[in-house]
Amino acid sequence: MEASKNMMVTLIYTEGSPINLYSYLEFNINQKVIYQDNDDILLIFNGNNFDEKLDNIIKIMNNKKTNYIIVGSEPTNDMEVLREYYKLALNCMNVCKKTSLWGIWKMNDFPLHSILLDIKETSHYKYIKANVLFPIIDFDKEYNAELLKSLYMYNNLGSISKAAKYLQIHVNTLRYRLEKIYDITGLDMNIPKDNIQLAFAVAIADLENITNSDWKKCYMERHIERGYGSS
Repeated sequence: MEASKNMMVTLIYTEGSPINLYSYLEFNINQKVIYQDNDDILLIFNGNNFDEKLDNIIKIMNNKKTNYIIVGSEPTNDMEVLREYYKLALNCMNVCKKTSLWGIWKMNDFPLHSILLDIKETSHYKYIKANVLFPIIDFDKEYNAELLKSLYMYNNLGSISKAAKYLQIHVNTLRYRLEKIYDITGLDMNIPKDNIQLAFAVAIADLENITNSDWKKCYMERHIERGYGSS
C-alpha cells in the first residue's frame, strides 16, 4: 500500500466483539491494511471520505448497544510519522480501556494519562497519589465533602464558571472547595508547578478507578465543545 497525504491510523475496540466490524471494514474501506486481535481492530487506510463510513460504523454499534472506543490519528504522507501516530493512538486506547472512557477520541486526547500510565511504578506517581490525591479523598470521606469531584470538574472543564454550572452549585461554593484543597495539600492551583501536581492527582484518580462514569461525562462535554464528535 502506497502512502498518500491522507494516510491515517484508526484503532477500534468493541466490548465483547458482538458485531463483525472486520467484514464491514473489509468491504467498505479502500486502500487499507486491517488487522483484528479479539476485540481490537487496527485500521491503516486512505482517509478520503471516511467520515460517512465512520458514521455508519457508529450507527451499527449504537444499534447493537455496544460499548466501543475509537481512536483516530491525523492524516500524513510520511510513514515514519504514521508509525509515531500509531504509538500515540495505542497509548490513548490503553488509557480509554483502563478508565472505561467509551466513545470517539483523537490520538492526543489524554497525554497526561498516557505519561502517568507509563510511570505508574515510579516514586513520583506514588508520591502524588499518597500526598495529594489520598488526603483529598480522606477529607471527602470524613466530612462527606466533594472536593475531589470539584477539582476534577474544574481541572477538566477549565473554568470555575463552567465547573460550577456542571456541578449545579454556586461559583462561590466551588471557590470555597478549591481553597479547602489548598488547605489540605498546600498546593495553589494559581501556581503552575502546583497546578501540575493537582492535574496529576486528577489523572491518577482516573487510572486508579476512583472516579466514576458520571464524572467522566465532562470529558465528552469538552470533547463535543471542541467540535469533533461524540459517542
